[in-house]
Amino acid sequence: MLLSLMIVNHAGSLLFHRDFSDKMPSLTANERLRQAGFFHGMSAFAQTISPYTDKGGIVELQADGFRLERFQTRTGMQFIVLCDVRHPPLSGFLHKVHQLYADYVLKNPFHTMDMPIRCSKFELHLEQAVSIANKMTV
Repeated sequence: MLLSLMIVNHAGSLLFHRDFSDKMPSLTANERLRQAGFFHGMSAFAQTISPYTDKGGIVELQADGFRLERFQTRTGMQFIVLCDVRHPPLSGFLHKVHQLYADYVLKNPFHTMDMPIRCSKFELHLEQAVSIANKMTV
């Protein structure tokens, strides 16, 4: 089961957030912004201490009750999803969200870069993608 999705820009600013489960704690907008900035910083730190040449930062993090998966584009956009630990890998879902972002947000003439995402077509197609991903549960 998918729990939550965040889209964070290259500077660590939260552009989009959506909870898909009532299991998620209710956080204020300020707490969500801090959460995104904190994760952006942790991933950047992981990139700097990595001994490998392919420094992708944090790609997956598993905790007791959830798993976090992250996809970062070449431009630094981060797509972060939280899911149940039993859910299959979500790299395909994250790539799909990136495709939806490119198709419905970046091509929207009324959207300003690095501003919060407010696009009904993006949200509609995201809900459909979440529904499909939730059907993949083990």
